Amino acid sequence: MRYTFLNIVLSILGGDILNTYDFDLNLQKVFYDYFKNIKGQNWKKWLDISSSEEYEEAIFKNSGLSRDILDEIYTKKTDPKEFSLNPQIFLKEKLESDNISNLFSKNTSIVCHTSGTSGGDITKLKWFLISDEFLNRVWVPGMQAIFESSGLCNNKSAVIFVPSRIKVDGLTKIDELNLIRLYTSEFSQRVVLSHIKPRSYLIDEYKNATDIATIAKILALDNISVISAPAATIIKWADIDKLKAGLEKSMNNKNWNNIENEFFETIEFKKLYERIGIDNFAIEIQKRLSEALKDSTLIFSITSLSKDEWGKIRNFMGWNVGEEKFTNLYVGSEIGPFSGGINKEDMYRMYVFPLVYPIIERKGIKEFISKTNDKYGVLLVSRPDVTPLINIDTGDVLTILDKEGLPKISGEILRSGFKLKLEMKLEGFPNTTEFFAGDYFDINGIEVFNPRKMVSCMGQRFGIEKDNPVLLVAGDSYKMILPLENNKNALIDKIKEEMPSCNVGLDIEEAIRNKKLLVESGKTNVTSSISHLELLEKVRQGNLPKGVLKKWPFYVLNIPQE
Repeated sequence: MRYTFLNIVLSILGGDILNTYDFDLNLQKVFYDYFKNIKGQNWKKWLDISSSEEYEEAIFKNSGLSRDILDEIYTKKTDPKEFSLNPQIFLKEKLESDNISNLFSKNTSIVCHTSGTSGGDITKLKWFLISDEFLNRVWVPGMQAIFESSGLCNNKSAVIFVPSRIKVDGLTKIDELNLIRLYTSEFSQRVVLSHIKPRSYLIDEYKNATDIATIAKILALDNISVISAPAATIIKWADIDKLKAGLEKSMNNKNWNNIENEFFETIEFKKLYERIGIDNFAIEIQKRLSEALKDSTLIFSITSLSKDEWGKIRNFMGWNVGEEKFTNLYVGSEIGPFSGGINKEDMYRMYVFPLVYPIIERKGIKEFISKTNDKYGVLLVSRPDVTPLINIDTGDVLTILDKEGLPKISGEILRSGFKLKLEMKLEGFPNTTEFFAGDYFDINGIEVFNPRKMVSCMGQRFGIEKDNPVLLVAGDSYKMILPLENNKNALIDKIKEEMPSCNVGLDIEEAIRNKKLLVESGKTNVTSSISHLELLEKVRQGNLPKGVLKKWPFYVLNIPQE
């Protein structure tokens, strides 16, 4: 995929010159036209909200929702499948206007799809129409708050990375209609580019983060104020070994005999690489990237970051502990931008935006987020649409830190347990075994909260294998299997006694004590029926969603009864 680098004068920018490195400039032009009359909000006023009543009032004002929804929110729940579009239609590369005409209120329509974390093929993705009501009242003000609070404005630059598209993604022209199909993550970034209109920007795919041509373009940008990318992408620059491997692959795989359209600095970097060798070249590129990005704010989710990764990112960005410049965010395909670290004096907590009506559900009890007594629970969201959607079940678990004024939540968003659609297998278990992944489970009264931290602690204290997950097997009885094959001396009874020190939770402690849950060692190397390399290649080719690559440290296995 080759970039378009243009100095273009767009009338919508009032004559300003916009320097862009964009792999789909034609799509972005459609976005500019679509957004030209959309106005944002003064989101800074949200921070002045000081009570739950004021917060609730702001929700109704901003969202346009009627208070009539209060009659339904404690009894109703909406599965996103109920309002998702037919995937068989949107996975067609060739579409007829008759297939989609009902989606258009004007000449452009936008549909977004999920990332497919539960696995399976692309036919399992959920697709959602972005209505004007949803776009104007939620998407635009929410993304505006996240990026403007991070320092982006129309005289600064942005570096943005998005997932590799599936085959049908992008702009499709059908007669006089523009149909846009995208991952929600790419759509959200193009919302920002269209609304804030930074003076210059680069938008690229995750897989190209260490490509020398992409890096050359980043280094050519001036006054970079934000970098919007997953933590894993930043780590590819911050970890010198990962950067070296990526650069070496890029230099060796590039067709240097066909470089007439290459960016000038790319060719200069080739000469430098040949002169000083890969080791020194990687060090020099990391130094230049660090210098170019040192004043930028990182926009990424901190949910999956380890302590070691945080350290590498701090070193790369030149941050001292406590002086980090980042914006955490929580954006969902079904609900739009929900929260972010928009208060830079309190950036480790995310502030819930007053754009949708949030309910917290735990153990069957639903409460408005500002009134719940639970510290965590599953998020249900009511939001505007052509017809308002009530209590959308996000499947995500929030930890509430403060309910006064705008609610503040933890930067870690946990995923409620879900069944994997990708075929999985484990030696010694029947082929009918069902595999569930996630960060929160309620298994017949045994609540498992944030098992990632539990497993990490077990690795440090008990020596369980880092590369293999912990399993909780549900069947006629319950048992937890620990990967201790390489630590035969580990004493299960001693581990059971000390497990409470790893915050396993009161339910697990009680279940072990009452022998409702047995603990044993065994093989836990859960694998998919497709190798990781094959999965990676299928994702890069757009044949599988990116979510299938996610590895989980904890699985629940259900063995169906005969």
